[in-house]
Amino acid sequence: MKKTEIVNQIKSKLQQMLETAKKGKATAHSDMIEAEGAMQSRYSTFKEESEVLTQSLSQHTTSIQNMLFALQGFNFTDSESVDVKIGVGSVVYIYYVREGVEEIYILLPGSGGISVETDMGVVTAISPDSPLGQKLIGNMSGVKLMVGPKQREVEIVNIY
Repeated sequence: MKKTEIVNQIKSKLQQMLETAKKGKATAHSDMIEAEGAMQSRYSTFKEESEVLTQSLSQHTTSIQNMLFALQGFNFTDSESVDVKIGVGSVVYIYYVREGVEEIYILLPGSGGISVETDMGVVTAISPDSPLGQKLIGNMSGVKLMVGPKQREVEIVNIY
């Protein structure tokens, strides 16, 4: 699968998340406006809870919009050649030595934690600013690293 196809799937997933967050924010805001305040019922905190939920969903919406904006301005190359060093836009196959598990990541600006199903398997977006992203940048296939708070050993299997 080409990098642009992976990125387009991630963008699509972010768009869905954005729409869901906007609907949730609108519902929470409506509930907040319609709820009785503390002056009407000293036992009800529904209005305050709805206000906190509205603020939280507003921040979440902004965060998703920022991720989409960062992806819009980034140009990806779909060359079939294997990258020599890991950089932003690289797809990286990592083998977790102790666990015996291989994971596939794509380093993307302003995003992380979004996973999509591809013909290669599940690909998870990570930010180059994340702890794992920082460890990977500039490395090559065959390099072994210790990552995470538990210092798990990983080997970079393939990069493209």
